[in-house]
Amino acid sequence: MDEVLELIERARVEEWELLDLSNKNLTEIPPSLFTLKNLKILNLSQNKLSNIPKRVGKLKELILLSLFKNKISNISPQIGTLEKLTELILFENKLTQLPASIVNLKNLKRLLLAGNNLKRLPKNIQNLKNLEELILYNNPLLSVPIEIEKCTNLKKIDLQGNITTSSPIFLKKLVNLEYLDLSYALFTNIPENIIGLSNLKELNLSDINLKQKFKWIEKLTKLEKVNLSFTRFTKIPEEVAKLKNLKILTINNNEIISLPEWLDNLPKLETLELKNNPIPIPPEILETNDAQAILNFWRKSRTDSRPLNQGKMLLVGQGGVGKTSLAKKLISNEFDEKERMTEGINIDDWQLTVDDTEITAKVWDFGGQEVMHATHQFFLTERSLYLLVWDARQEDTYGQVDYWLKTIQSFGGNSPVIIVSNKNDDGGAKSLDEKALLRKYPNIFSIHKVSCKEDTGLKELKDDICKAYADMPHIRNPWPASWFNAKETLETKTTDHITFKDYKEICGANTVAEEDYRPLIEFLHDLGVVLCFREDPRLCETAVLNPEWVTGGVYKILNSDLAKELRGSLSVKSIKEILNNGSGYKGKEMFIIDMMKKFELCFVADEAGTYLIPELLEPNEPKLGWNEDECLVLSYHYNILPQSIISRFIVRMHNNIYLKTYWKNGVVLINNEGTNKALVRADPSDKTLSIYINGPVENRRDFIAEIRGNLGYIHKSFKELKAEAKVPVPNQPSILVPYEHLRMLENRGEKTFYPEGMDEKVEVKTLLTGVKPDIEKYTKEFVTLLRQLEKNAPDYAESLAQLSSEIDIEKLSQNKYSKKEKESFYARARKAIQSVPRGLDMIDSAVANIDRINQLLDLIPNL
Repeated sequence: MDEVLELIERARVEEWELLDLSNKNLTEIPPSLFTLKNLKILNLSQNKLSNIPKRVGKLKELILLSLFKNKISNISPQIGTLEKLTELILFENKLTQLPASIVNLKNLKRLLLAGNNLKRLPKNIQNLKNLEELILYNNPLLSVPIEIEKCTNLKKIDLQGNITTSSPIFLKKLVNLEYLDLSYALFTNIPENIIGLSNLKELNLSDINLKQKFKWIEKLTKLEKVNLSFTRFTKIPEEVAKLKNLKILTINNNEIISLPEWLDNLPKLETLELKNNPIPIPPEILETNDAQAILNFWRKSRTDSRPLNQGKMLLVGQGGVGKTSLAKKLISNEFDEKERMTEGINIDDWQLTVDDTEITAKVWDFGGQEVMHATHQFFLTERSLYLLVWDARQEDTYGQVDYWLKTIQSFGGNSPVIIVSNKNDDGGAKSLDEKALLRKYPNIFSIHKVSCKEDTGLKELKDDICKAYADMPHIRNPWPASWFNAKETLETKTTDHITFKDYKEICGANTVAEEDYRPLIEFLHDLGVVLCFREDPRLCETAVLNPEWVTGGVYKILNSDLAKELRGSLSVKSIKEILNNGSGYKGKEMFIIDMMKKFELCFVADEAGTYLIPELLEPNEPKLGWNEDECLVLSYHYNILPQSIISRFIVRMHNNIYLKTYWKNGVVLINNEGTNKALVRADPSDKTLSIYINGPVENRRDFIAEIRGNLGYIHKSFKELKAEAKVPVPNQPSILVPYEHLRMLENRGEKTFYPEGMDEKVEVKTLLTGVKPDIEKYTKEFVTLLRQLEKNAPDYAESLAQLSSEIDIEKLSQNKYSKKEKESFYARARKAIQSVPRGLDMIDSAVANIDRINQLLDLIPNL
């Protein structure tokens, strides 16, 4: 409060016209504020105010009053005396009614009331003659008064999410209206006189069950943006064809199965959103929202195309559960009781009949050994069918079924899963809690008990596999002939890998449209025809690969007796010895190693060029003599802890490893200054990862930020992973407080709080000290390096300068950009940096700048 009073006093003495008291944890407005006679703009947003007192009437010069995100339930009628007020922002409060005097605000232009509990608007609202914008979304309004039609200066009305059932007849005279949102309303008819809204540019009718014809919409010829999502349409209304100024058409979540030819005749149409419709267009195309790309694909798929009739099926599960036996039994009805455990991956074609149509399933049989789990992030794909195989004779002691289901969710999205309880033949079969699994994982298609030995349960399993494929529309979607031709060219190539440039040349030779290069390769990746990682910054420039060849090479190394004997420490000579024990890799050994480095499976450990694979390290933690009591401590608690998290972390931080102190589940690091050490230890059984940092207190904050940034980068590659950072209470190490909860308390202005399990208050600042990263510092470093690079790489100065000029350091460092804005900015930043060539003429400092910028691009978005 002292800070607020000081600001108010300064505003009085210096005669401020603008005062920002947002996020000050205010429960009431200090009386001294009402003495500020010159105040024109007052921001009291994001506090805890419950009422606006009558003294507000003393602020006669106010033109803007912002009160959003408070707890206001009462506003004094004196607000109606603020005759100069043009903008009143009240959204996300607890208002059930507005003071009648609000209609006296004759100069009011913007009235923002969204997210309250208003059931009606005040009488005589027509007195607000100058009102241009009325925002009322997410209120339980029972009706909108007809008198609002007299507010003829209105340009924008938002009624989204109100419960009014009466037809909006008040619209007919609002001839200046440019924006209208009626989405999620309960009425079923739009009045015909809406055609009088001749200036309307944006119209949102999402989730309205309209029972009338759409004839009226063709009269709104200035419309540029229309949203018809969730409207239960089976086709796009043909009246839309008359909207020649239309730029954006959104019609998500309907039952659209085809596109009309007249869409090609909308000359200004740029964006076409069709997500979650049963239309046979690949999601890679739909997700671009590019109208021309979508329409081009549709035309080609209608004229010269044939169904894909191909899918991918992956058998996953622990080692030794019988995945290979099951695959062979399904595909060729063979069974060998002495079947050897798969040490890599087998890929076979299986011909199936699905709804009288022959389809080909590419069956991927993964070795289940733990050492190979780190590679799953690259080979488990969306739009696939998963068979999770379990040994019926084993208890699910360590929650491995849960582990695999979460892993599939992380990388396979909503792909269907069939759980197969195998080896139901020797008695003593253990049961899974099927009902609990089905509740927890809605993507489980079915659960089966089978015996390959006794040939039981397999027919029912095959039937369900066919049913699952029948429910996957992309299996039979039509593909343009050009896509098929490119696919067949890739499948018949005898080389094990080609460059992405070669891939584009193949596409061009087969008349694949340039905008389809990326969607096609992503689809082929999901089908298992090729491997290509365009979305992964580690691998985006990697060649298009033969899946069986590259996975076979990686697994050959991971499973070799020599690699295990040497605890993952391999010379180039050893690697060549492993890979050349067979055929297909001679002369290409370093390509496989390079792929493993990019997969973050290994790193160069010494000047002799020895490669270290953390997955194969000694499992036992060495004696460290570490005093954890004097450390800064932070721990992560996971819903699932893949082994690859700690192994990838060791690879990413290998330049900071202290005296080769590492083991399978942990590592000791030293910071760049050589002043602080960090012990990072994973506990797979507890699903936790703990960080302990010793050394000078002043350096701990930066060190833990580097560690957290690298972990955050790894976490992002697991879609369904939940990693909650927690901070221990000083002298109470068993009491842990979620880091995000501490940040929330800090943002709300809370100084102290009661941790759960304690009857004494603890200071928020004490727990955050040393853990909260200095994002502003890293942001400034990023911008400085970017601007230095502009000078050292002049050919790219323009694009880099434009990028750095877009950055608002303060806004970015205070985390005020939306998640979408930040993701967009950092994606563009990474693309701009990747465009800078590392030529021989580039000075060393520029190369160092690029390396550090890439580190910061990994670090900042993940703090």
